[in-house]
Amino acid sequence: MDTQELGRFAKEQRREAGLSQHDVALLADVPERCVRAFESSKGSVHLDKAISILFVVGFDPRRRRDLTHVLAYRRRLWGA
Repeated sequence: MDTQELGRFAKEQRREAGLSQHDVALLADVPERCVRAFESSKGSVHLDKAISILFVVGFDPRRRRDLTHVLAYRRRLWGA
């Protein structure tokens, strides 16, 4: 999974959760511009900030269920 896929995943999860980019920024304790940059894959976002954003939208890489969800999402996007 590349950074574009992670950004799209975070955006979809955020929308499903009914959160705005502002909400995610507050909950992840990152600037809103970081959320925008991460979701759009424009600019660079430090790994710690990206992980904070992913945690807020419900992704925890330590949980296998989340990994399965990400892989299913990837297959949906790319038909892989």
